[in-house]
Amino acid sequence: MIRFLKLSWSLGSVVVLAATAAAVAGTLWRARRRRTEALRGARLLADQAFQAKAEFLASQPLEPPPPGSAAGGRPGLRTGPVRAAAARILVADDNGINQEIVEALLREAGFRVDLADDGAQAVRMVQANRYDLVLMDIQMPVMDGLTATAEIRRLPGLAGLPILAMTAGGLDSDRALCLAAGMNGHILKPFDAGALWKELFRWVRPAPGVSPSGPAPAGPDGSLPGDIPGLDPASGLRRLLGRKDLYLARLRAFSAGQEAVPAQVRAALKQGDFRTAERLARGLQDRLEEIGAGPLGRWAADLEAAIRQRRAPETLDALADGLEIRMADLIVRLNRCLRRAG
Repeated sequence: MIRFLKLSWSLGSVVVLAATAAAVAGTLWRARRRRTEALRGARLLADQAFQAKAEFLASQPLEPPPPGSAAGGRPGLRTGPVRAAAARILVADDNGINQEIVEALLREAGFRVDLADDGAQAVRMVQANRYDLVLMDIQMPVMDGLTATAEIRRLPGLAGLPILAMTAGGLDSDRALCLAAGMNGHILKPFDAGALWKELFRWVRPAPGVSPSGPAPAGPDGSLPGDIPGLDPASGLRRLLGRKDLYLARLRAFSAGQEAVPAQVRAALKQGDFRTAERLARGLQDRLEEIGAGPLGRWAADLEAAIRQRRAPETLDALADGLEIRMADLIVRLNRCLRRAG
C-alpha cells in the first residue's frame, strides 16, 4: 500500500511518499537494473500510478525546516542543520576506496565519520548511535540501500534522520525510487566533491572557516600523470577538491581493480551472460570517469549500450576489442607514472 501524507512546516506543505513495505523499493530497483524490455514493460503496466506520483515527488525538493521552526509533530525530525563540529555522519558503502575518499573529505570539513560496509550494518549502527546524517550507497551486499532506508524509517525516532542516496543512477526514475524508499536526497557517483558539499550543507552546517563549497582545494605538490593520452588529471582532481593524495589513491585502486575488467566483459559475452557484461561495462565507465579518462569512459558507455540493445555479435566484439586494447595501454602508462609519483 502506498500512502500520501501532508505535513505542515513553516515553509509550507510537502508531500512525502512512503512505501509501507521495504521489499517494494528493493524489487523496483532490481527490476530496473535488469533492463530488459519485458520487465520494463511489466513494471510500467503494474505501477503506472506509482511512477506518476513518484515523479511528482521527485520534482518537489524536500528542504529541511529552518532553525528554530516547529517540526510539525514528525518523530525524530531535525529542527535545522547542525554544525559540522557537532555533526556525526554515517557512510554506508561496500567500496573501500569510496569509503576512504568520502571519509577524508568529510573529516577535513570537520565532521565526525563512521563507516558501514552494507545496509544491514548501517541499520544496526543507527540504532546504537545518534547520527545527524547518513550517506547511503544503493547497491550493497547483505542488504541494499533502499531496503536499509525503509528499515530505518520504521525505527522509533528515526523518521526524520536525513538519508542521502549515493548511486550511479542519474535518471529521474532513480531519484524517484530513492525518495519513495524514504531518502531525502540523491548524490550521483562518481560524485563531484562540490556537488557533495552542496547537497550535504542543506542538512548540516559547515565548520567555521569552511566555505559553502567545501574545504579549499589543495594545490598539486608533485608530478601527476600528465602525459597519458585521454587522461585529464585536472578533471579527476576537481572531483576531489584538488586533493592529490586522494586522486593518487583512486588511480592506484583503478589500476589494481579494473585491469581485468575488459577480459571479464568478453568472457561474459562469450557465455551469453549479457546482464553481467552490461554491469561490468557500466562499472568500468564510472571508474574511468572518476579518474578523468573521459574518452575511454565514453567507449565503455558505447559498449554498455550495445550490450543492452543486444547488438550483433560482430559489433560487440569490435567494441570489446577496442576497449581491451585501449585499457591495456592506459594501465601500462598509468603504472609507469604511479611508480614515478612514489
